[in-house]
Amino acid sequence: LSYGAYTVTTTVPTNYVFSYDGDDPVVGTKANTPNSIAVTLNSTTFNAIDKDFGYKSVTGVSGVVSIDVDANGAKNIPSDIGISGVKVAIYPAGSSTKLLEVTTDSAGAYNFASVPPGNWEVKVDTTTVPAGYVFSYDADGATTGNGAVGITVAAGETTKPNIDFGYKGIASISGSIFKDINGNGAFD
Repeated sequence: LSYGAYTVTTTVPTNYVFSYDGDDPVVGTKANTPNSIAVTLNSTTFNAIDKDFGYKSVTGVSGVVSIDVDANGAKNIPSDIGISGVKVAIYPAGSSTKLLEVTTDSAGAYNFASVPPGNWEVKVDTTTVPAGYVFSYDADGATTGNGAVGITVAAGETTKPNIDFGYKGIASISGSIFKDINGNGAFD
């Protein structure tokens, strides 16, 4: 190369996010784009070394929050109906600090597009489940609980679908048993 000013640029690979470049050892402090490094070659700096870029893999974690129509504690497609407007969050395993929070769409679906490798817990914010519904099932097979599923995202894994949660309606029957003393068929 001739002496002069250059910009070395990379393209972020699919399912990866930026984690390091030689101009930005503390991620997020560089003013320009994280996938480029400015290099000037001259008579005193004629080799530019250690102009590195780092990327970490990310995984899409997704699922559906739905009404367990037949209340059997299992996901039934297509009869279970998605619940919109429910908040779902993902936490590092054993932590109370949210990494991300999303709201289910009109079909009850949610998606976390960029989850790095590690151990995680996906939780439903039960205060956002409509009144009259209680927990029925989740993706790890639980039929009792609070709507939380532990998952492991492996390096290089691109998708972790079907982290689903189901809620069933609360129903009741009421009435009275009475002795019909006067035989008129009425509770009087």
